[in-house]
Amino acid sequence: MKTILEYDDVKEIWKQSQGGTKFEQNGKFGLKNASGETILEPIYDQIEQCLDYLYTRAGTITKKHYPFGQIRQETFDPEDPTFYENGKMGLKAKDGTIIYPAVFDCVEDWSPYEVIYVRNKEEFHYFNHQGEEVLTDWQPIESSHCDDKPFFIHEEQSTEVIVTRKFVKTRKNNNCIKFGERWVEFDRFPKKDLAKVMGECELIPMPEDAFDGINSLSTYIYDGFIASSRKENPVDDCINQLKSLSAYAASWRFITKVWIHPESDISMEEIKKFWLIYSCHSNFYHHNNIISRFSVEDWLRIGVGYDHNLAKDEVKVLQIHYFTDRWPAPIESEWVKGVRHLEVKEIECIKKRLDAYIQDMREQKGDDVADTIHREILEGCHISGNIHTELSTEKELAKYDYLKGLNFHCLDTLWYTCMSMMIAPALKQSENLEPLSETELNFITAKIGWLLRNGTALNYVKESFTALDMVTLTKELYEHLEFPIESQVLLSDLEILMRQKGCRYARKLGKEEIFWREFKPGLYDETPFKVKPYVQKVVIGEDTTMSEEMYNQFKNLL
Repeated sequence: MKTILEYDDVKEIWKQSQGGTKFEQNGKFGLKNASGETILEPIYDQIEQCLDYLYTRAGTITKKHYPFGQIRQETFDPEDPTFYENGKMGLKAKDGTIIYPAVFDCVEDWSPYEVIYVRNKEEFHYFNHQGEEVLTDWQPIESSHCDDKPFFIHEEQSTEVIVTRKFVKTRKNNNCIKFGERWVEFDRFPKKDLAKVMGECELIPMPEDAFDGINSLSTYIYDGFIASSRKENPVDDCINQLKSLSAYAASWRFITKVWIHPESDISMEEIKKFWLIYSCHSNFYHHNNIISRFSVEDWLRIGVGYDHNLAKDEVKVLQIHYFTDRWPAPIESEWVKGVRHLEVKEIECIKKRLDAYIQDMREQKGDDVADTIHREILEGCHISGNIHTELSTEKELAKYDYLKGLNFHCLDTLWYTCMSMMIAPALKQSENLEPLSETELNFITAKIGWLLRNGTALNYVKESFTALDMVTLTKELYEHLEFPIESQVLLSDLEILMRQKGCRYARKLGKEEIFWREFKPGLYDETPFKVKPYVQKVVIGEDTTMSEEMYNQFKNLL
């Protein structure tokens, strides 16, 4: 197994090696710069001056010194099929047979696909393990910046092209490659055409914000997967295909379009599996060992529409996963920290400098970059679900008024505030559960009162809980553990207030309503979509005193 380290090349070996020569001494190799000075002592088993980096191997340690000042260190793998000679790379079989001689600047073995990518400056090729050239039936896509890797997905290359892969029965063109015993066909389309490719979602609408993330300038990795099936259980089969193609291997954001025939008999309960596969709280979550690394319900955007070209019992799926990230500038980090901890007059000072920074970015890098920064740290941000404050209650609530004026929302803040309150006894620095103080509960009550007056989603559902469920569970926990009666009274008053304002228990909602609120196809929409009726109820807790069994279950949950 490889051990990988990356660190700065403080000696700038790559820079010093340009125009230099390697030399041998006592069976070991060293390196001199263009002036004849030794920059690497003769302690290496191999030194190769490659086009993209300087390669060294000493015993079981290999290093690649890159021109951008980084060193990548790995343990030497004697079974690695790539090898170096005279600054070039080649490929060999496990028995040592040379598959491709060392004449390339780059050789990469695409695992688990049986494909080798090779490059020499501007020339590139793809070969299968039989030496046949593959993946050459592609056409350039306008404004895609595909460079020399039309099918290679890499975070350093923002191609503006979505590469898709799907299983096919036989090799029908040169873009079909072997994947174990099966064939996979690669294809591409411009990322800007994604909404058009997915088309209308007549049965379950795609959320309005579905394409905001992937269209962000902060998104730089994306991948596409296609599955279709007419088997007895077509939904399960499509999910199994997507799993085999590694569509669920990343904890990224997801956009999924499902197509069925307008006269399809496939039930809504079956179609729901495309949502449930992501939810660690569903019975379908562990289907075929598919387990995402995070609970990603908040990142799901799924729509369902019709395709007249499908058979009545057929399902087709296009799933896109993408990754969004952007390294914030210091003023952005200061803003985020200030919003959490400072009072209004201090936040206003940071806001002035933040606005100036965004304007500088607008002048230097254009509207797209400035608008992206503005959108990601100002527009659509939510007010924190904190249950503690370093400020007075009055100043904390004044801050919420200020943030609301900046278009911060509090749609999901009630839920997260109540969740924080529920788990707080387990987070105290003690072996036993400890209650929140009366002061803390008074602040939480005031905060929830503000949220109820300012548009929070009353019955937002996550992990099958509503905010009211968690308040009642917290109250019952305090009663069971005989925490201070003053705290119990505060929680009872809070419970009454929330019920008066329209908050409901999850058990009072139909299973269908719970499902749609959990996965938010309308993004926090209080009104669930009208779908095929399903009358079974979901029960979360009972209106009874917390039993010992219920307490132990709750404690395990915490």
